[in-house]
Amino acid sequence: LKQQDWEDAEQRLQSGRFPADLSSQVAELENQIAAQKSQEGKIVIRFTPGSSTIPVTALLNDSFDQRFIVDTGASMTTITTEAAEAIGIELSADTPRRKMLTVGGIVSAYAVTLDSIQIQDWMVYNLEVLVVDIPRQSGLGLLGLNFIRRFEMDLNNQEGVLILAPR
Repeated sequence: LKQQDWEDAEQRLQSGRFPADLSSQVAELENQIAAQKSQEGKIVIRFTPGSSTIPVTALLNDSFDQRFIVDTGASMTTITTEAAEAIGIELSADTPRRKMLTVGGIVSAYAVTLDSIQIQDWMVYNLEVLVVDIPRQSGLGLLGLNFIRRFEMDLNNQEGVLILAPR
Protein backbone atom coordinates (compact mmCIF):
# COMPACT_ATOMS: atom_id res chain seq x y z
CA LEU A 1 0.00 0.00 0.00
CA LYS A 2 2.87 2.38 0.68
CA GLN A 3 3.86 1.93 -2.97
CA GLN A 4 0.29 2.85 -4.01
CA ASP A 5 -0.22 -0.66 -5.46
CA TRP A 6 -3.59 -1.58 -4.01
CA GLU A 7 -4.07 -4.45 -6.49
CA ASP A 8 -0.98 -6.27 -5.22
CA ALA A 9 -1.92 -5.55 -1.60
CA GLU A 10 -5.44 -6.86 -2.16
CA GLN A 11 -4.12 -10.01 -3.84
CA ARG A 12 -1.70 -10.70 -0.98
CA LEU A 13 -4.39 -10.10 1.60
CA GLN A 14 -6.85 -12.42 -0.13
CA SER A 15 -4.27 -15.18 -0.63
CA GLY A 16 -3.55 -15.75 3.04
CA ARG A 17 -5.28 -16.90 6.16
CA PHE A 18 -4.52 -14.84 9.18
CA PRO A 19 -4.73 -15.63 12.89
CA ALA A 20 -7.81 -14.30 14.66
CA ASP A 21 -5.70 -11.91 16.75
CA LEU A 22 -4.76 -10.06 13.53
CA SER A 23 -8.37 -9.49 12.44
CA SER A 24 -8.32 -5.78 13.33
CA GLN A 25 -5.12 -5.26 11.28
CA VAL A 26 -6.64 -7.18 8.35
CA ALA A 27 -9.78 -5.02 8.53
CA GLU A 28 -7.65 -1.86 8.60
CA LEU A 29 -5.72 -3.02 5.52
CA GLU A 30 -9.01 -3.75 3.74
CA ASN A 31 -10.17 -0.20 4.54
CA GLN A 32 -6.91 1.26 3.25
CA ILE A 33 -7.20 -0.78 0.04
CA ALA A 34 -10.78 0.44 -0.45
CA ALA A 35 -9.61 4.04 0.05
CA GLN A 36 -6.85 3.65 -2.57
CA LYS A 37 -9.28 2.02 -5.01
CA SER A 38 -11.68 4.94 -4.65
CA GLN A 39 -8.88 7.41 -5.47
CA GLU A 40 -7.87 5.73 -8.71
CA GLY A 41 -8.23 8.02 -11.74
CA LYS A 42 -8.27 11.16 -9.59
CA ILE A 43 -5.78 13.79 -8.52
CA VAL A 44 -4.86 13.07 -4.91
CA ILE A 45 -3.00 15.89 -3.18
CA ARG A 46 -1.66 15.11 0.27
CA PHE A 47 -0.75 17.90 2.68
CA THR A 48 -0.07 18.40 6.38
CA PRO A 49 -3.33 17.61 8.22
CA GLY A 50 -4.93 20.74 9.63
CA SER A 51 -2.76 23.01 7.48
CA SER A 52 -4.17 26.27 6.15
CA THR A 53 -2.28 25.82 2.85
CA ILE A 54 -2.33 23.04 0.30
CA PRO A 55 0.85 22.93 -1.80
CA VAL A 56 1.00 21.18 -5.17
CA THR A 57 3.39 21.17 -8.11
CA ALA A 58 2.16 21.26 -11.70
CA LEU A 59 3.95 20.89 -15.01
CA LEU A 60 3.38 23.90 -17.29
CA ASN A 61 3.49 23.39 -21.07
CA ASP A 62 5.34 20.08 -20.60
CA SER A 63 8.47 21.95 -19.57
CA PHE A 64 8.41 23.78 -16.20
CA ASP A 65 7.46 22.63 -12.71
CA GLN A 66 5.55 25.42 -10.97
CA ARG A 67 4.86 25.25 -7.25
CA PHE A 68 1.33 26.31 -6.35
CA ILE A 69 -0.85 26.88 -3.34
CA VAL A 70 -4.43 25.69 -3.90
CA ASP A 71 -6.57 28.81 -3.44
CA THR A 72 -10.35 28.42 -3.73
CA GLY A 73 -10.65 32.16 -3.06
CA ALA A 74 -8.75 33.01 -6.24
CA SER A 75 -10.88 33.09 -9.37
CA MET A 76 -7.80 32.83 -11.61
CA THR A 77 -4.69 30.69 -11.52
CA THR A 78 -1.44 32.64 -11.29
CA ILE A 79 2.09 31.76 -12.33
CA THR A 80 5.36 33.50 -11.60
CA THR A 81 7.34 35.68 -13.99
CA GLU A 82 10.09 33.05 -13.77
CA ALA A 83 7.65 30.35 -14.94
CA ALA A 84 6.39 32.49 -17.84
CA GLU A 85 9.95 33.14 -18.99
CA ALA A 86 10.97 29.49 -18.57
CA ILE A 87 8.17 28.28 -20.86
CA GLY A 88 8.89 30.92 -23.48
CA ILE A 89 6.09 33.40 -22.88
CA GLU A 90 7.22 36.88 -23.83
CA LEU A 91 5.73 39.63 -21.69
CA SER A 92 5.60 43.01 -23.39
CA ALA A 93 3.53 46.18 -23.64
CA ASP A 94 1.33 44.28 -26.13
CA THR A 95 0.54 41.48 -23.67
CA PRO A 96 -3.02 41.86 -22.35
CA ARG A 97 -3.37 42.89 -18.71
CA ARG A 98 -6.10 42.36 -16.14
CA LYS A 99 -6.78 43.99 -12.83
CA MET A 100 -6.45 41.61 -9.91
CA LEU A 101 -7.58 42.14 -6.34
CA THR A 102 -4.97 40.92 -3.85
CA VAL A 103 -4.54 41.19 -0.11
CA GLY A 104 -2.24 44.14 -0.80
CA GLY A 105 -4.71 45.87 -3.10
CA ILE A 106 -5.40 45.98 -6.82
CA VAL A 107 -2.54 45.04 -9.15
CA SER A 108 -2.24 44.84 -12.91
CA ALA A 109 -1.19 41.40 -14.13
CA TYR A 110 -0.31 39.99 -17.53
CA ALA A 111 -2.98 37.60 -18.85
CA VAL A 112 -1.59 34.69 -20.87
CA THR A 113 -2.82 31.27 -21.95
CA LEU A 114 -0.94 28.10 -21.09
CA ASP A 115 -1.00 25.30 -23.63
CA SER A 116 -1.26 22.83 -20.77
CA ILE A 117 -1.05 22.44 -17.03
CA GLN A 118 -0.57 18.94 -15.65
CA ILE A 119 -1.01 17.64 -12.12
CA GLN A 120 -0.19 13.97 -11.72
CA ASP A 121 -1.82 12.20 -14.68
CA TRP A 122 -4.38 14.94 -15.43
CA MET A 123 -3.88 17.60 -18.05
CA VAL A 124 -5.93 20.77 -18.56
CA TYR A 125 -5.46 22.54 -21.89
CA ASN A 126 -5.64 26.20 -22.89
CA LEU A 127 -5.90 27.65 -19.40
CA GLU A 128 -5.78 31.43 -19.02
CA VAL A 129 -3.53 32.45 -16.14
CA LEU A 130 -2.23 35.69 -14.69
CA VAL A 131 1.48 36.36 -14.32
CA VAL A 132 2.03 37.66 -10.80
CA ASP A 133 4.91 37.48 -8.37
CA ILE A 134 3.31 37.20 -4.95
CA PRO A 135 5.18 39.27 -2.33
CA ARG A 136 6.91 37.15 0.31
CA GLN A 137 5.92 33.97 -1.60
CA SER A 138 8.87 33.65 -3.94
CA GLY A 139 8.35 31.08 -6.66
CA LEU A 140 4.72 30.30 -5.79
CA GLY A 141 1.65 30.55 -7.95
CA LEU A 142 -1.99 30.20 -6.96
CA LEU A 143 -4.05 27.32 -8.30
CA GLY A 144 -7.36 29.11 -8.70
CA LEU A 145 -10.95 28.25 -9.49
CA ASN A 146 -10.53 28.42 -13.26
CA PHE A 147 -8.49 25.20 -12.87
CA ILE A 148 -10.24 23.67 -9.85
CA ARG A 149 -13.81 23.99 -11.18
CA ARG A 150 -12.98 21.50 -13.93
CA PHE A 151 -13.01 18.86 -11.18
CA GLU A 152 -15.24 17.69 -8.34
CA MET A 153 -13.41 18.65 -5.17
CA ASP A 154 -13.35 16.61 -1.95
CA LEU A 155 -11.29 18.13 0.87
CA ASN A 156 -10.53 16.32 4.12
CA ASN A 157 -8.46 18.76 6.16
CA GLN A 158 -8.23 16.43 9.18
CA GLU A 159 -6.57 13.71 7.08
CA GLY A 160 -4.67 16.15 4.86
CA VAL A 161 -6.12 14.98 1.54
CA LEU A 162 -7.59 16.94 -1.36
CA ILE A 163 -9.11 14.81 -4.11
CA LEU A 164 -9.98 16.27 -7.51
CA ALA A 165 -12.14 14.02 -9.68
CA PRO A 166 -12.66 14.94 -13.33
CA ARG A 167 -16.15 16.22 -14.18
